[in-house]
Order: sequence, then C-alpha cells, then structure tokens
Amino acid sequence: MADHLVNQGGTWHVRLTVPKDIQPLLGKSILSRSMKTSSRIEAKNKSLRYLAIWKAQFEFYRSKKESFKDHPKEIAIERAIENEERYKENFKRIVNKDSHAHISESEYLNLVEYLVSQCEAGQISYETMFKAGQLLRDGVNLEAKARKEKRELTDSERLNIHEMQKQYNIILNLDKISSTFKQNEAEREEIQRIFREPEKYIKEPFSKKLILDYKNYISKRLKPKTADQQLSRLEKISSYFEKTKKEFNFRNVSNFIESVSDSISTKKQYLWAGNAFWAWAVKFDDKFEEKYSKIKNPFENHALPKRNKLNTNSYFEFSKNDLERIYIAAKNTDQNLADVIEIAAYTGCRIEEIGRLRNQDIVNIKSESPYIIIHESKTKSGEREIPINPKLIKTLIRLMSGRAKSEYLFSGGKNLYGNRFDYLSKRFGRLKTSLGFDKKYTFHSIRKTTATQLHQGGAFIGIIPYILGHKIGSITYDTYSAGPSLEQKKVAIAILDFEFI
Repeated sequence: MADHLVNQGGTWHVRLTVPKDIQPLLGKSILSRSMKTSSRIEAKNKSLRYLAIWKAQFEFYRSKKESFKDHPKEIAIERAIENEERYKENFKRIVNKDSHAHISESEYLNLVEYLVSQCEAGQISYETMFKAGQLLRDGVNLEAKARKEKRELTDSERLNIHEMQKQYNIILNLDKISSTFKQNEAEREEIQRIFREPEKYIKEPFSKKLILDYKNYISKRLKPKTADQQLSRLEKISSYFEKTKKEFNFRNVSNFIESVSDSISTKKQYLWAGNAFWAWAVKFDDKFEEKYSKIKNPFENHALPKRNKLNTNSYFEFSKNDLERIYIAAKNTDQNLADVIEIAAYTGCRIEEIGRLRNQDIVNIKSESPYIIIHESKTKSGEREIPINPKLIKTLIRLMSGRAKSEYLFSGGKNLYGNRFDYLSKRFGRLKTSLGFDKKYTFHSIRKTTATQLHQGGAFIGIIPYILGHKIGSITYDTYSAGPSLEQKKVAIAILDFEFI
C-alpha cells in the first residue's frame, strides 16, 4: 500500500496513518477518504490532493502542539459532534437491522489491539483500556448469544450494543483529552458534558482551532496588521454565532452584518474577511470542504447600500485658524506633539514619515536651499525631497542639536506593527477631541490642510502631488518624468504661512 490506496467493495479509498505524537490532537489513528471510483489510476490522481493536505496538517499540528493547550474544549466539541453524527447513522442502521451496525469478532480483536497499543503509548490509562475493552466484549457477547440461540438480535439488544459503542468512544476520547491537556476538575466536567450532550454545543464553522490554522496561513501572506484585523473580525463572527446559537446561513450572516456597524465600509470589511476565510477553508480544510463545499457561500451577494457620492470624504481638512489653535494647545502641554504638527503643516508629511526622520535626512539646513529627504514612506511615490520653509528652520535646528547623524529627530515607541509614532497619533486624537473635533478630523487632515493652502495660495497644481508624495495618475508624469526640481517645489512651499507662536 505504498500509494496509500485500498480497495473496499470495488471502490478505492485513500488511507494514511496518523503519527502517534499527534493522534491525541486529531482523535484518530487513521485518516481515510473514499475516492468514489473503481479506477485505480483515477483514485491515485485524486488521492494526491488529500495526502498533501493530511501531511501538511500533520506538520502543522506537530509544530503547534503547545498552542493547542488552550483549546481542549474546541477539540472536544469537534470530536463529540463527529461521534454524534456517527451514532445517528449507526442508529438508523440498527433500526433497519443492518448487520454492519454491529461488532464482529475480528473487529473486536482489532479494537482490543488498538486499545493495548494506546495504553502502551501512554495515550490512555489502564483503567480506560479495561473499561473500553469490557464494553466491546459485552457487545460481542450479546451477538454471540443470539447466534448460539439461532435468532436475530432483539431491538433492545441492538440498542444496547449501540449504547455500548457510544460509551466506548466517550470514555476513550475523555481519557485522550485528559492525557493531552492539563485541566482542573471543572474543566474535566465540562468536557464530559460535551461528550454526553453534544447537541447542546453548536459547532459553528469558525472554530478556534480552524481559525488558528487560518492564522498560520495568512500570517505568511499578509502584513501583520492586516492579518490581525482579519482574524479579529472572524473571531467576532464566531462569537456571534456561538452566543446566539443561530444556524449558519445567508440570512443570519446578513443579520450579523447589520448589527455590527452602521458603516458600509466596516460591513464590507467583515464580508471580505468571511469570504477570504471561506475560500481558504473549502480549499484547504478537509472537514470543512466535506461539510460546506456544496453550500452557497453565505458571505457573497449581500446588497449593501451605496455610499452617497456627495459625502465620500473619510476625513476633513483643518482650516488654517483651526490648525493654529490646535498647535497652541499642543505647545502648552506637549512640545513634541507641537513640533510634529508644525513639520506636518509645512511639509505635508504623514505622521510616520516624520517619525522616521533622522538627523541626516535634513540636508543643508544652514544654506539658502535646505530640504528634507523622505526615505521611508507608505508608497514609492512617497520617497521624495521637500524644500524646507524658512519658518520651519528654527524648529529643525533645535531638534537636530546634540543628535548624531543617524539618530531620529524624535524619540519613538514601537507598537506591534513597527509604527514609531502610534503614541503621538493617539495623543493628537485626544487633543483634537478635547477641542471639539469629531472623528472626521485626524492627524491626516493636516495633509489636506497643507494641500488646500498650497492650492488656494496659487501653487502650480502639478507640483502639489510631488510635495505630498502622491502619484499624478499619468504615464507621462509617473513613468517618464523625473518630477519638478527643488527650486520649483521651493516656490510652492514658500506659500505656506502659519502663525505657530
């Protein structure tokens, strides 16, 4: 079975043994899937996908074994509901008096051998091995008795065997989880309730374990902040369905989207996160694909209202007088923030561009044509040279004084995503709010103020994007032109005039 294929009743199946060290996490010793074909060649081609997925899962579980210590409940719910589905199917076969619903002598011997191997490997206790083995033996004895008496099993005996099989799986899973995770008495009791009453625990598609798998996937493909935002939205979706116990369908996803925010943009972000997760899960998670691949994606085709074209601005600019008022308020309590506001107003720089300015980025400060070099920016267009307005020179000289060339002009923090000025951005937010400005005004509004002052002051419209670090939107300018000269930009920058006293 080098290719992991076995023929059962004329149909090929792919089977793969689960490594012993991760069997407790998967709750299985063997993975099996029907290829639904009698052709070995076709089955082999189909099996490659499943083998690749399973082996990738093995590697993931092995590398993340420690991280699963916080999710025994999730694993228990997943196994309990899987078991319950098998019990229901088994019960139907019992009602129909299907002989395949029972344990044959050979199957019993195989299961006993499995119990012994699990006990020897330390996955289950001797007591559990004995209890589980006794349940199997009792079931086999009932069937042997009926055969000896040359009669069919009674309905009562069939149900007894069914219940024995159910109890066998419960005590086996309970012991495996207990041997894998450190739990207190209350946690063990909850796990027992999950296995005994799984119908009370709705298993939504966004289980913590599956989200953990998804996190591992997107963390290598998205920026850290984008990945964290997407995962946060998925966890909120998961929490909603877990708390409300609602069925996972289009209508209830729509209800969630309506409840989460009035913002169209926010609603779209939740739908985008759900769509991305759904596409990944159907493609890469075997269980999810089996359960949901034939169900229409509930995150698609939600008719959200269109934005009012007359109100598409995400933020407003500060008037000249308003910005001067904010500067004065900052200077009274926070000189660093005041300096940053002044630099932003006279250059149009983003807050993080200012946060990454080093002494060496201020060029020829005492000459007639000093300028700032922006090396690190949000976009390629943002890497630029900006002439220094004469009113800004005194502040820059003070900031440069006593600093080595490679030092930053401002001391900065470093948040989870590497932003040096996250703390100053929050200070600015608190300051402008205290002065009566709502969420439509942000630090980024200063860039709009600078652009507006340049435009209304008579600066050539084609130069303003080069000062702010924007693309022009023309192949001629963006691809072939080197842009305006420093002297041309210097004329425009000289227009800016704020009363920062």
